[in-house]
Amino acid sequence: MIEQHFPLLIPAILSFIDDENIAYKAAGCHLLEVALRPLEQTGSDILRRTNLDSVFQDALSHCLLSIPTITPEKESVYLLSFAYPAIFTVIRTRFSAVTKYQGYSDKPLSTKSKADLEKDSQLRIESLSRLVRHHIISSYLHTSSPRPTEDTSISSYPHPSLSTLLLKQLAEAVTSLEIEAAKYLQDIVPLLSSTLTNPFGLAYLPLLIASSQCYQSVILNCWPRLSRWRGDILAGICTCWLRLCDEKEDGVSSNDEQPDDRGHLRSILKRLVILLKAIEFDKVFDFEAELKELVDADDRLETLLR
Repeated sequence: MIEQHFPLLIPAILSFIDDENIAYKAAGCHLLEVALRPLEQTGSDILRRTNLDSVFQDALSHCLLSIPTITPEKESVYLLSFAYPAIFTVIRTRFSAVTKYQGYSDKPLSTKSKADLEKDSQLRIESLSRLVRHHIISSYLHTSSPRPTEDTSISSYPHPSLSTLLLKQLAEAVTSLEIEAAKYLQDIVPLLSSTLTNPFGLAYLPLLIASSQCYQSVILNCWPRLSRWRGDILAGICTCWLRLCDEKEDGVSSNDEQPDDRGHLRSILKRLVILLKAIEFDKVFDFEAELKELVDADDRLETLLR
C-alpha cells in the first residue's frame, strides 16, 4: 500500500521537511520515518529503484545543520531528535538487503548479485561515514569545547542537552559501521575522553552517561584497533571515576539530576573496564600490570579496575 501511494506521499513529506518552520520540519522528519519503517521491515527495494534515498539524505542534511548559534538549543534538540532517526531509517531502508546479507546468506548468489551487494555495502559505509564526519562530530565540536578554556566563566558545554543528543547518535552510527568505525578513532577517542575528563562534566551527568555509553559502542565494535588507544580510554574512565569519588567525599549533588544517575554512571564505567580486559591486550602489553600501576597511584581506583 505504501509503495503504491509513494508518488503521492513523498512530495508532501519533502514539503514539510523543506519548510522554514521548525515544527513543520520535525513533523516531516517524523512522517518520513513512519512511512519508511514498514518498508525497512519488509526489505523493500523501492529506494534503490527510485534513487530517492539521496533526495531524502540531502533534505535531512539541511535539518542537521540547525544548531546553535543560528538555531536556539531547545528548537535544535527538538528538530534533531526527529531528523537523526529519520536519516538512519533512510540508510537502513535503502541498504536493507546488505544488512540481511552481510556475507552470511545461505542461498548461493550469482556473481552479479554479489557484486551489487558489495557495491551497496560500500555505499552504505560512505553514507554512514559522511553522517559521522560531516554532521555528528563537526556539530559536536561546533557547539561545545571539550578542552576547558582559561576563562572558567565560559562553560565548555554551553548546550549540554544538544551535546548529549549528538553523542547518542554517534553511538548508533558506530554500532552501524561496526569495524569500519575504526578509521574515526583518532577523532572519537579524544572527543569522548575530553568529555569524561572535563571539569564541568559533573554539572550535567546525562552528558557523561552518553559519553560512556558511546565508549561502550566503540569498544564492542572497534576492539581490534584499540591497542594504541587504551591509555586515552583509561584516562577518561579513571578521571571521571575520581571526580565522582571527590564529589561524594565533598557531599556535592545537584537537585536537577535523577538520584540513580551517579550509580548508573559508575556501573557503565566498571563495564567499560571489563570490556577492555576482555580484549586481551596482554598478548602485546601487560594490561593487568598497567591497571595495577594506576591502583597503586590512587587506591580509590581499586573498585573500578581490580
